[in-house]
Amino acid sequence: MRCMQVVVLPEPPFSFPSTMTCGRFTAAAAGAVVYIGPGTYLLGTSFSLSTPLLFMGGILKPANGVTLTLTGNSDLDAPSYKIFDLSLGGVVAGNPRLKENCVYSEWWGAIPNGSTDCTPSFTYALAFLKQYIRGDRKGGTLQLLTGLYKVVSGFTIDFPSCHIQGRGKFATTINMTTGTYTLFSVVGSTD
Repeated sequence: MRCMQVVVLPEPPFSFPSTMTCGRFTAAAAGAVVYIGPGTYLLGTSFSLSTPLLFMGGILKPANGVTLTLTGNSDLDAPSYKIFDLSLGGVVAGNPRLKENCVYSEWWGAIPNGSTDCTPSFTYALAFLKQYIRGDRKGGTLQLLTGLYKVVSGFTIDFPSCHIQGRGKFATTINMTTGTYTLFSVVGSTD
């Protein structure tokens, strides 16, 4: 039987909000399952991560110009709440193993309460799926929860194998709150 190292963040000397540099985070995560505990972790350097991530209330926040790349060896296990904050201009990319190849707009901050603007969250989730490749397939599923998602602009889907799935006709609603526009424009060859 193989033992697996477990790293729980936060750990001293991290405080909230925490700043993790490339070396410190990857050293803590090398060959371990990383539990991201409550708090916001500012990532100050671009780097790749190839270890399983289990989010337990924590948020990873790449700084402007910083890319967090999750490689094919990393499992991304997170409930449907905010785990990424891209408000500083950072990026989350890569091809982690996703449960059923699904992402949630909530991972980027969507709240389906009818009043929170979910446009940025949809944009980030679709951008992630656009570059996501699992096996020989590009794309994946944007999973929507029960509730009312408010958006203020439409979205272009210009990559194959993008699926948007809600919880049912009367359970999941996307409400366009301003002007008249096409909610989803599909461009190119998609399936």
